[in-house]
Amino acid sequence: MAPFIARLNPERPARYSRAALEILAIIAYRQPVTRGDIEEIRGVAVNPNIMRQFLERNWIDIVGQRDVPGRPSLYATTKTFLDDLGLRALSELPPIQHFVQQEIPLDIEI
Repeated sequence: MAPFIARLNPERPARYSRAALEILAIIAYRQPVTRGDIEEIRGVAVNPNIMRQFLERNWIDIVGQRDVPGRPSLYATTKTFLDDLGLRALSELPPIQHFVQQEIPLDIEI
């Protein structure tokens, strides 16, 4: 019966918000990071549901605690993250320079 029931509720690929993708990119490029590090980089609070979603999907994992007051958790990407993106290593991620917005010169004549 499972194939017939599966057709009633087809699994759709997950859609991630811009905030979720920013958080995942920060973790991938700056790991290991704490939630505080992510919030400092983004300038806004991290939605705990986004972190939980990535933990449940096994794209990130807690790899330790930072040795500061409060002992915040350190997050890093997992092998599942690399496998799902078709990568063998983090070094295969595109250079961060591809994502940095370039400043537009103000002396352009229109």
